[in-house]
Amino acid sequence: MGRLVCALALVLGGTACASGGDTAIPSRVSIVAGEPEPHMHAVVALVRDDGSLRCSATLVAERVVLTAAHCGVVEAASRWQVAAGPSLADAERFEVTHAVGHPLHRSGSATHDLALMLLGESPGITPVALAAMPPPVGATVRIVGWGQSGPEASDGGLRRSGVSMVERIDSTHMRLRAAPASPCLGDSGGAVLWDPGSGEVLVGVISRGPADCADGAEATRVDAERDDFVRPTLASWAPASVPVGGRCWYDAQCAQGSCTPAIDVPALRFCATACASGRRCPPRAQCHDGYCKPAPPSPGAPDAPCATDEDCAVGHCETDLGVCVLPCVPGHPDACPAPRVCRRVERTEFHCVVIEGDAASAGCGCGPVPSAPMSAATWAAALVGAFALRGPRRARRGHRRRSFQAQSGSAAVPSEKVQPQSHSRSLRHESGHERL
Repeated sequence: MGRLVCALALVLGGTACASGGDTAIPSRVSIVAGEPEPHMHAVVALVRDDGSLRCSATLVAERVVLTAAHCGVVEAASRWQVAAGPSLADAERFEVTHAVGHPLHRSGSATHDLALMLLGESPGITPVALAAMPPPVGATVRIVGWGQSGPEASDGGLRRSGVSMVERIDSTHMRLRAAPASPCLGDSGGAVLWDPGSGEVLVGVISRGPADCADGAEATRVDAERDDFVRPTLASWAPASVPVGGRCWYDAQCAQGSCTPAIDVPALRFCATACASGRRCPPRAQCHDGYCKPAPPSPGAPDAPCATDEDCAVGHCETDLGVCVLPCVPGHPDACPAPRVCRRVERTEFHCVVIEGDAASAGCGCGPVPSAPMSAATWAAALVGAFALRGPRRARRGHRRRSFQAQSGSAAVPSEKVQPQSHSRSLRHESGHERL
């Protein structure tokens, strides 16, 4: 591994680190003073759809990886892939179907810097056990990641490991000292492993450190977040964990039936049982494509009833109307899926709405939209711009405490929900360190 460069990952790009400084730089670097690690298969690489390496992650369940929230995986989960193998050149790629960040993580903060990603299929790799306690100060730990071997290196894309020492521990983080290895750019989300005597367990997720990849890297303590975030999320994604009518991401997740596309927003999926044409379905469901699916508007879809943003799988909750609404970018060619159009509803907000009657010539005339089936591709195109608006809107309203239950993640597709995350600019942590 290389030395820790700036924040372990300004995953969406950034400027180069100034000499001796703590400015943000791209996340594509690896563990300093480390060695190639061909055998720790559970530590995987996170790759964007353009093929670029951005961060590292660790498999913690059959089809779930744990990484750093600041890597930005929640913003567009479907645009990421997990690469498993000793190097990117030899790695097998796995699609990501959903991601969720710690509900209390905020952009630019190292606090609660964790995110979980659900894979489309199992990579067939043994997961790493989660630590129940932190290592003691002075303990030697093994760090594993895919980043560069130094702040000026360009050799990311190879899994490396090295030894560090725990220098300090607080309630949520541990500080590492090179012994002689330390993390560097691209190691964000990588593993800090410790053997308490019964085999290695995951005690930390690499978060950030100094620009020169030297001493002082920080990792999020896994034990501190295990019971409130990691385990509940894993339980909600486990096979047979979702009842009929609940939102799902893969067939085996349903206690009964199959995970089927919603009638109105196909990118949303719900557990449904089979039905014959004309068969009577349960209340608030209808027979569609051979399954009893939620009747439109589907739960969490635009026009569905809501009390808070957490009730909306796409868009946000307009509390005055009591329904989920879809923000839009005026003038964008794919601003809204038909029959919706983009209209101003507040001084600085635009929503996808239906224009009622002659309202188009008499003002807004906006109202809740009668739900109509639309293709997943249409929804995805419309939501690329819409989800980018949700973070600023939440900032204006003030951050809300969110449930630890894994209901949704943020992304630019309708199967994922937006949370505030990192942007392509320097965001200095309180300690003066930045993301690797």
